[in-house]
This record gives sequence, C-alpha cells and structure tokens, in this order.
Amino acid sequence: MSLPLTEKEKEQVADILYILYNATAIEVNAENINRESIDALEKALSTIEKCNHDMKILLAQLIGGSSLISKGWFRKTLSKIHREVTNNKIKLNGLACRVTGAIYHKSAILMTIQYGH
Repeated sequence: MSLPLTEKEKEQVADILYILYNATAIEVNAENINRESIDALEKALSTIEKCNHDMKILLAQLIGGSSLISKGWFRKTLSKIHREVTNNKIKLNGLACRVTGAIYHKSAILMTIQYGH
C-alpha cells in the first residue's frame, strides 16, 4: 500500500494538469487529487511519451535506465517532472501526441479528482 499524497505532490500534479490541459480547459482543486489521479495521469504521460520526442528525452533523463513499464514511476519522479514542465524546459506540444495521450485520458483523470475513483 502506498503512502497518501503529500500536499506538495497534489499541488505539483495540479500544476502539470493545468499545463497539459490548459488552465481554461480544466479546473483542478488540488485537495481532490488522489492516488487514482496519479495513476491516471501516469497512463496519460506514458501515452504521450510514446509519441512525443521531447517527452521521451525528458523522461529518459529523469528516470535513467529504468523502464516506464514499472508502475509508480511517475510519483517517484514527480518533483523533477514538475520542475522541468513548469520551467518551460519541456513542452507538451505535438498535437497528435496531445490528442492521443492527454485527451484520451482526460475523462479518467477528471473522474478520479471529482469522484475519487
């Protein structure tokens, strides 16, 4: 069983969601972010990673030689990813990647935040 999310982790996830979905497209209350939110966002970022070259470089640098296959990689690297994304060192652009990754998983992410599933 994993530890509950810290307030800092919740805020970092909210920041990443704002960047990924644009501030106007999603309103996130960080207090509602939970472990299921992390899992859903991890799936979305994994999908984007498979498509977006910049994301591949970022994740490869952050997680070193470990595989994205291992569940829980996102939470382990959350602070590093947050720092890179919010400092505009990495852009989550690529329309095709955004559609296939972010939009495809948006409903699942929102459900975890709104309903705790």
